Amino acid sequence: MKIDISSIQGAKGASLDFSVTNNRIPLVFPAAVKKYVEPVHVVGQVTNAGKFFLVQGQIQTKLATVCDRCLEPFEYPVVLDFEVEFGQKNQVTEMVLQEKELGSLDDIIYPYEGTVIDLSRSVEDELGVGLPVKILCSQECKGLCSSCGQNLNVGDCACTEESIDPRMEALRSLLPKTIE
Repeated sequence: MKIDISSIQGAKGASLDFSVTNNRIPLVFPAAVKKYVEPVHVVGQVTNAGKFFLVQGQIQTKLATVCDRCLEPFEYPVVLDFEVEFGQKNQVTEMVLQEKELGSLDDIIYPYEGTVIDLSRSVEDELGVGLPVKILCSQECKGLCSSCGQNLNVGDCACTEESIDPRMEALRSLLPKTIE
């Protein structure tokens, strides 16, 4: 996922549109994610901001995963907007050391060398933090019955026994006798 920035390297404020695709971004996701269904496609713009290059864009792909509620396999479309900064390798090292001394290391600035920015690491990081903690097949997913394991999206289960948390059993006496 490399971008040649030689055309804007000496021109502060200059921009360059790009579109890159990669099949080999490592999976850094939860165990439920099995593989990429589509290649990772990144479109965006690189802007020369003087001391660094600002990369803004969108990451698009599709993942084969399992729903965290119903455990059914499905394809999860990913569309993530991102914004990252790249600086010359020697400048980034100096800036990181200075910010560590000041205790203000907030932003990650990715290093580059020469006239090429490699987006691979930044895209991997963005995918790692941009996905939800729980991946659901749909917001309306009902999950599994906690007693029999029936997928409640497919149909209701035959469980009729109402279980109550033993810690709440004492509160049952406060309910009117007519409620079953």
